[in-house]
Amino acid sequence: MDSQKELEDKYKQKTIDRALSVNLSDGIYIVFYYNETYSNNNNQINIFQIFKSKSRNEIQEWIERCRKLLTSNYEVGDALVEMANQKVASSIRYEKAREELIKNNPGFSEETYAHVIHLGASFACH
Repeated sequence: MDSQKELEDKYKQKTIDRALSVNLSDGIYIVFYYNETYSNNNNQINIFQIFKSKSRNEIQEWIERCRKLLTSNYEVGDALVEMANQKVASSIRYEKAREELIKNNPGFSEETYAHVIHLGASFACH
Protein backbone atom coordinates (compact mmCIF):
# COMPACT_ATOMS: atom_id res chain seq x y z
CA MET A 1 0.00 0.00 0.00
CA ASP A 2 1.29 3.44 -0.93
CA SER A 3 2.06 5.99 1.75
CA GLN A 4 0.38 9.40 1.71
CA LYS A 5 3.59 10.95 0.32
CA GLU A 6 3.76 8.35 -2.46
CA LEU A 7 0.13 9.00 -3.39
CA GLU A 8 0.75 12.75 -3.43
CA ASP A 9 3.84 12.28 -5.62
CA LYS A 10 1.89 10.08 -8.04
CA TYR A 11 -0.91 12.63 -8.30
CA LYS A 12 1.61 15.41 -8.82
CA GLN A 13 3.28 13.47 -11.65
CA LYS A 14 -0.10 12.63 -13.18
CA THR A 15 -0.94 16.34 -13.11
CA ILE A 16 2.33 17.22 -14.84
CA ASP A 17 1.80 14.54 -17.49
CA ARG A 18 -1.73 15.74 -18.13
CA ALA A 19 -0.61 19.38 -18.33
CA LEU A 20 2.02 18.50 -20.91
CA SER A 21 -0.46 16.56 -23.03
CA VAL A 22 -2.74 19.53 -23.78
CA ASN A 23 -2.33 23.00 -25.26
CA LEU A 24 -0.39 25.64 -23.31
CA SER A 25 -3.36 27.54 -21.87
CA ASP A 26 -5.02 24.39 -20.55
CA GLY A 27 -1.71 22.96 -19.34
CA ILE A 28 -0.99 26.08 -17.33
CA TYR A 29 -4.55 26.00 -15.99
CA ILE A 30 -4.09 22.38 -14.85
CA VAL A 31 -0.86 23.19 -13.00
CA PHE A 32 -2.19 26.48 -11.62
CA TYR A 33 -5.31 24.76 -10.27
CA TYR A 34 -3.22 21.97 -8.75
CA ASN A 35 -0.93 24.48 -7.04
CA GLU A 36 -3.88 26.49 -5.72
CA THR A 37 -5.89 23.50 -4.56
CA TYR A 38 -3.77 20.44 -3.81
CA SER A 39 -0.30 21.57 -2.92
CA ASN A 40 1.46 23.34 -0.15
CA ASN A 41 4.72 25.24 -0.49
CA ASN A 42 6.70 22.01 -0.28
CA ASN A 43 5.17 20.21 -3.22
CA GLN A 44 4.07 22.86 -5.71
CA ILE A 45 4.77 22.25 -9.36
CA ASN A 46 7.19 24.80 -10.80
CA ILE A 47 5.08 26.03 -13.68
CA PHE A 48 8.02 27.83 -15.29
CA GLN A 49 10.11 24.65 -15.24
CA ILE A 50 7.35 22.50 -16.70
CA PHE A 51 6.83 24.90 -19.61
CA LYS A 52 10.47 26.00 -19.90
CA SER A 53 10.31 26.12 -23.70
CA LYS A 54 7.94 29.10 -23.41
CA SER A 55 8.88 32.61 -22.36
CA ARG A 56 8.39 33.65 -18.74
CA ASN A 57 6.21 36.52 -19.91
CA GLU A 58 3.89 34.22 -21.85
CA ILE A 59 3.62 31.82 -18.92
CA GLN A 60 2.98 34.69 -16.50
CA GLU A 61 0.28 36.06 -18.77
CA TRP A 62 -1.49 32.68 -18.80
CA ILE A 63 -1.15 32.38 -15.03
CA GLU A 64 -2.94 35.72 -14.65
CA ARG A 65 -5.59 34.62 -17.13
CA CYS A 66 -6.09 31.40 -15.14
CA ARG A 67 -6.48 33.41 -11.95
CA LYS A 68 -9.05 35.65 -13.65
CA LEU A 69 -10.91 32.63 -15.06
CA LEU A 70 -11.14 31.01 -11.64
CA THR A 71 -12.54 34.18 -10.10
CA SER A 72 -15.05 34.73 -12.92
CA ASN A 73 -17.03 31.55 -12.43
CA TYR A 74 -19.41 32.43 -9.62
CA GLU A 75 -22.24 33.87 -11.71
CA VAL A 76 -22.23 31.05 -14.25
CA GLY A 77 -22.00 28.46 -11.48
CA ASP A 78 -24.92 30.03 -9.68
CA ALA A 79 -26.91 30.07 -12.92
CA LEU A 80 -26.12 26.39 -13.48
CA VAL A 81 -27.39 25.49 -10.00
CA GLU A 82 -30.49 27.58 -10.60
CA MET A 83 -31.07 25.80 -13.91
CA ALA A 84 -30.62 22.40 -12.22
CA ASN A 85 -33.32 23.44 -9.75
CA GLN A 86 -35.51 24.23 -12.78
CA LYS A 87 -36.26 27.83 -11.98
CA VAL A 88 -38.01 29.91 -14.63
CA ALA A 89 -35.78 31.40 -17.32
CA SER A 90 -32.71 29.91 -15.69
CA SER A 91 -31.42 28.26 -18.87
CA ILE A 92 -31.33 31.64 -20.58
CA ARG A 93 -29.44 33.12 -17.63
CA TYR A 94 -27.01 30.20 -17.65
CA GLU A 95 -26.34 30.44 -21.40
CA LYS A 96 -25.71 34.19 -21.13
CA ALA A 97 -23.43 33.75 -18.11
CA ARG A 98 -21.53 30.95 -19.87
CA GLU A 99 -21.10 33.05 -23.01
CA GLU A 100 -19.82 35.97 -20.91
CA LEU A 101 -17.36 33.73 -19.07
CA ILE A 102 -15.91 32.45 -22.35
CA LYS A 103 -15.94 35.87 -24.04
CA ASN A 104 -14.12 37.46 -21.09
CA ASN A 105 -11.67 34.56 -20.73
CA PRO A 106 -10.77 33.38 -24.24
CA GLY A 107 -8.22 30.77 -25.18
CA PHE A 108 -9.17 27.76 -23.07
CA SER A 109 -10.73 24.47 -24.14
CA GLU A 110 -14.31 23.38 -23.56
CA GLU A 111 -12.99 20.93 -20.95
CA THR A 112 -11.39 23.75 -18.96
CA TYR A 113 -14.51 25.92 -19.18
CA ALA A 114 -16.60 22.95 -18.02
CA HIS A 115 -14.28 22.42 -15.05
CA VAL A 116 -14.44 26.08 -14.06
CA ILE A 117 -18.23 26.13 -14.37
CA HIS A 118 -18.46 22.99 -12.25
CA LEU A 119 -16.32 24.69 -9.60
CA GLY A 120 -18.57 27.74 -9.71
CA ALA A 121 -21.60 25.53 -9.23
CA SER A 122 -19.91 23.81 -6.30
CA PHE A 123 -19.31 27.18 -4.65
CA ALA A 124 -22.93 28.18 -5.31
CA CYS A 125 -24.15 25.06 -3.48
CA HIS A 126 -22.20 25.85 -0.32
